[in-house]
Amino acid sequence: MKKFKIYRNYGCLSAEKRVKYTYGCEAATAVASDELIVSLPEKSKGWEVYETAAGGLAVESPWGMQYDINEVLAGDKEPQFRTWDNSGVRYITLKVWEN
Repeated sequence: MKKFKIYRNYGCLSAEKRVKYTYGCEAATAVASDELIVSLPEKSKGWEVYETAAGGLAVESPWGMQYDINEVLAGDKEPQFRTWDNSGVRYITLKVWEN
């Protein structure tokens, strides 16, 4: 289970009333940010976080699509990966670890 750091950003432009999650750095327009350590939940069959050739992280879905983490990072109350397959939208809620 690979843990990685994301940011919970508050007051971002176009998202003032909800939080916005980012990977790699805080959102440029955030008024404030919290650092979170997250991982895929244990029951996330087929999902895999891996390191790219450039040294960043990406995620592979059970149906074989590969995504940059910022492409699929979503959620408001809790961080999630949001992706699409032939059946529609798929959400997987990330596990937040204590800092």
